[in-house]
Amino acid sequence: MYLVIPLTFALILFLLYANTRSAIKTLIVILVIPFSVVGALWAVYVLEYNLSIAVWVGIVALLGIDAETGVFMLLYFDPA
Repeated sequence: MYLVIPLTFALILFLLYANTRSAIKTLIVILVIPFSVVGALWAVYVLEYNLSIAVWVGIVALLGIDAETGVFMLLYFDPA
C-alpha cells in the first residue's frame, strides 16, 4: 500500500492535469480529496470497521471518484 497509494495519487494528478490543461483547475479538484479521505476514515472509525486491504482499496477508489466528480463540476461551472 506504501507504493500503491502514492502511485494512484500521482496518476490522478497527471490525468487531471492532462484533462484540464490548467494547474489551478487541477488544484481545485485536488482540494476535495482530503475532505473525503477524512470523512471515509471517520466513518470507518465510527462504524468500528477494521482497516483491511479492502477498506484501503475502497478509499483509493473514492479518490478516483472524487477526481471524476470534480472534473464534471468544472465542466458545468467553467464558462470558458
